[in-house]
Amino acid sequence: MLKILFWLCAILFVTFSVVNRQEVVASLWPLPYEIIAPLSLLLFILFVFGFFAGFLSKSLQKFFSKKTT
Repeated sequence: MLKILFWLCAILFVTFSVVNRQEVVASLWPLPYEIIAPLSLLLFILFVFGFFAGFLSKSLQKFFSKKTT
């Protein structure tokens, strides 16, 4: 089941990447920098960043939670 889900996500990601090849400008607001990259790459980077932020948040929550044993 997990293998099927992986391949389904991979096919959807490749299809999304091929369809959204236009370049977009992302400005890093407090800083005077701009990134010009394909939309699919920026969204993938945001997805990975959100995944690691959630993982770090959950890991820290587990680490600092009090165990009642």
